[in-house]
Amino acid sequence: MEPTRAYDILGVTPMADLETIRDVWRALARAHHPDVVGGCPDAASRRFSEINEAYDILRSHLTRTSVERDDLDMSLRAKYAARRDVARRRAMAEQKRRMDAARRTEAEFQAEASAHERTNATQENGSHKAKPKSNPRATTQPETTVMKRPTMSAEGIAALRGYLEARKTRDLPRSYVDLAT
Repeated sequence: MEPTRAYDILGVTPMADLETIRDVWRALARAHHPDVVGGCPDAASRRFSEINEAYDILRSHLTRTSVERDDLDMSLRAKYAARRDVARRRAMAEQKRRMDAARRTEAEFQAEASAHERTNATQENGSHKAKPKSNPRATTQPETTVMKRPTMSAEGIAALRGYLEARKTRDLPRSYVDLAT
């Protein structure tokens, strides 16, 4: 008889341990013992011997392969540990990528805020007009168009700074415009 058939006869799963199999065997042996079961003694003794044979096969199979199972458990543990390490490394790389992106975004916001402050300061001083460049090869000088940089009010700059501070504490509104309103 094969172990798979023995599992079916006893009604246990292949993952059951020896204690569980022994408990099920005892219960089935009590229920199907020829002295307990009335009726045909030949059928009862056949069923009882089938249950005993299934238990003997599984008991020898489980004790014989316990060393093999221990080796399998160790290889599975190593495999799962390797998977956990890979997942941990991926999570750490993702966290580093997010932190780098947050640092870049914060640096961009700070650069934008300082650029707006410089623009506001130069426009207040009147030094925002660009001087035309001379072109020695051209016979006539083209007209230079001065593009004004968009200005930000003092309230907008304060809101942007508040947003940058909120980013540091991770208490973020949807945009820095929400802080100004």
